[in-house]
Amino acid sequence: MPSSWDLTHFDKIDLKIIKILCKDGRATFVDIAKQIGLTPVGVKKRVERLLDREVISIKGSLDAKKFYSVSANIGIEASPEAVDRLIKKFASCPLVYNLVKVSGNHNLVVGLIAPSLSRIHDLVEKQIRSDAGIRLLEIDLGELPIVPKTHCLAGLADTSKKCPCATHCNECEYFL
Repeated sequence: MPSSWDLTHFDKIDLKIIKILCKDGRATFVDIAKQIGLTPVGVKKRVERLLDREVISIKGSLDAKKFYSVSANIGIEASPEAVDRLIKKFASCPLVYNLVKVSGNHNLVVGLIAPSLSRIHDLVEKQIRSDAGIRLLEIDLGELPIVPKTHCLAGLADTSKKCPCATHCNECEYFL
């Protein structure tokens, strides 16, 4: 498998299958086969190959507008140790839809979606501002993201019934 994938590693049929599954992850092999002119068995083999190579994954996601009403993009300038702590904390937070190490004015950007502004405020105060390694924090509040329109709850399957960050920001409803 190449170390860096690009679209040239796929033929047109694989790309069509991926596009169909991106629109509807529940599409059957029969439905996909009808759309692309392949047999259902042929589609099944291709999908299994894509899954085995970890090129695609098929998951359920929430329709964001039904559960959330506001978003925030938070630019953080912090010590390397604080960035590592925040990444570990936010990697499984059910409100985080985007987490990126960056260079420039910030060294970490966190994208959040939440049911209310107070939920974002609680998270910022309890999870970010309280960290001694934070030097600068910039928050942009807005409507829900245009893309992505869906959100997968990273830690929802956690059976420990504990918040993944170990801090109860407004008693995290996803882990009670």
